[in-house]
Amino acid sequence: MIQKVIKTVLFSLAMLIFLLFPMPGSCAPVSLEYVLGFQGYFQLNAWTPLTVVLENRGRAMDGRLEVIVTSGSEYLGDVRQTPFALDVELPYNSSKLCAFTIPIETFTHDLLIRLRQNEELILSQTINLRPHYTTKALAVVVDDKTSPDFLSVLPDDLLAVNVRPRFLPETWYGYDGVELLIMNAEMIQSLRDRQFQALQEWIKRGGALVTAGGVNYGAFSDKRTARLLPLRITGLKQVTELASLQGFCGHTLSSPEPFLILDVNIPDATAIVQEASLPIIHQRAFGTGNILFLAFDFQNPPFSRWPQRPAFWQKIRSLFPAFERKDIRIDPHNIIEILLANMPLRFPESWVMGGFLVIYLLALRILIRQIGKQPDTRVRLKIGASLLFLMIFFSLLSYALFFRPQISKKLSYNSFLHLHLAGQQKIAFGEYLIGLYSLKTTAYTLNLGADFAPITPVLPIASEKSTPQNFMIYEQEGAQYISGTSEQWVPGFFMAQTALEFPMLTEARHDHQGLQLTINNMTPYAISNCWAYVDNRLFALGDVAADSAFTFSTSKSEFEQTPMLDEQSLRQFVQEFRVNGVSSATKTIQKGLFKTALREMQAKYQTTQHIISVLGWIQSNVIQAHFTQPGILGDDLTLLTWEIPLNTP
Repeated sequence: MIQKVIKTVLFSLAMLIFLLFPMPGSCAPVSLEYVLGFQGYFQLNAWTPLTVVLENRGRAMDGRLEVIVTSGSEYLGDVRQTPFALDVELPYNSSKLCAFTIPIETFTHDLLIRLRQNEELILSQTINLRPHYTTKALAVVVDDKTSPDFLSVLPDDLLAVNVRPRFLPETWYGYDGVELLIMNAEMIQSLRDRQFQALQEWIKRGGALVTAGGVNYGAFSDKRTARLLPLRITGLKQVTELASLQGFCGHTLSSPEPFLILDVNIPDATAIVQEASLPIIHQRAFGTGNILFLAFDFQNPPFSRWPQRPAFWQKIRSLFPAFERKDIRIDPHNIIEILLANMPLRFPESWVMGGFLVIYLLALRILIRQIGKQPDTRVRLKIGASLLFLMIFFSLLSYALFFRPQISKKLSYNSFLHLHLAGQQKIAFGEYLIGLYSLKTTAYTLNLGADFAPITPVLPIASEKSTPQNFMIYEQEGAQYISGTSEQWVPGFFMAQTALEFPMLTEARHDHQGLQLTINNMTPYAISNCWAYVDNRLFALGDVAADSAFTFSTSKSEFEQTPMLDEQSLRQFVQEFRVNGVSSATKTIQKGLFKTALREMQAKYQTTQHIISVLGWIQSNVIQAHFTQPGILGDDLTLLTWEIPLNTP
């Protein structure tokens, strides 16, 4: 009896231990699921979303989730891997959704997803990219009840996909391959905060959104939805026919049974189609993009059974012309060449080195002549010792003055931001390029501000390497970082695409009185050394102060007497170009880029009428490079170019 009790107790203890301490390996306490792109599709050479859902059925753990993107060709020898990482906390019996935005250049290399805890690999999964890529632009429909029949009526040259809202990107550039987005108000309301911010920023940068009304229009009262479409709803109206669609897409929509139309007014929107006095389709500009509002529910009858839907959606698509950035483009490799020639790790000014050498050689000559004049051997030995001391002293002095300051920097940088404005748009598009330089192999962590941006490495043309230095892009506490190692004497360059709110109101007129230009700078940035190019003539404007208005005018005779810009006058403008209040390195960079910008400006606008092109410089940091390591300093420069419609009689 006692033996039986002992066996029962031991068995119970064993079971308790087994239950309290789950076994690793075969138990697979952590698992992952993923959704790549939009319903599994992405475009090559574009940024695409990747959503990973981790589920932890074991102990609480902290780790790092990594996505390894491989690009390049084995044949060319330029294969490289770029890790994208996110720190994760997984409590017991929990799940976590992790959103990435990654660039995919080729489908020949598998995508790798792995979870690490310190140096231990918890799990990994590879994705064969070949079945997922498409050459078509995407039409993304976000709705829980979308039928395959609806997807089939969208334009044939677009790949139509249905996506659940939780898998939409959390960055604006995650929509890189999307041409048309169709989403109702309920879906917009269900987005996470970062998803909504990404959607909003994508539309501002030229995106196209179609949304619609219906019986349940309460979602339009949501504050976030109202930011996109500030609807004023007056009610619902019953109709049996929309004859106005005949003039829109060539066909009338009719029904034996009445159907409902949402009667709304949208400030700052244009009624594209009206049925009598009832607006049917509204179009509203949002930044450089557009939002289209349909006053009927296209997912329900009679529209869902209308045989002319393909013609309707083809016409809808034509209302969103492909967004084209009309700006001056400066080749990044030209910028890199100028940044590299003026990197912060450089010898002192020539006059400083020259003065130092002159003093050293004069002292050396005096001592050598003294040795030749002295017959006494003891005196000559003393002078020789002084000569040796002089050499050692100047060697140590040159090390302390010139070499040690550069070595102590470890890492330095210079950067250039080119922003461009078109017309009265208040969003400036641009490219930010930063170069990193080090005399010692140095680890760094870099943040480029609060906004996420698509960041890519750039190799100088003259580089002996076929691949850039190793780096990682990771997210921590809602911010984006670049982490890597700058190799000794090997410069590294990164480029980020950006779009910034930049409110500038401009007006230009050219008539019988001459040229008049007004600039209302509503930004906190002073713009210096401004120049205007019009009718192949170049005019110096001067400086435009921050938060102020500026006016420039020239008479008709002065305008006509201004010589046309040719190669000789262009060189003269560059030679006479003066910059005040900045470092010598920044002056040299600005002068070199001024010449390049003038050439690009002339090449683009020489034959263009009714456009005045303006350029100016911002010396303060529009984008600030923040390093987690202390003492890393550098030079920053911003070029602003904008084209202004020229009013002529």
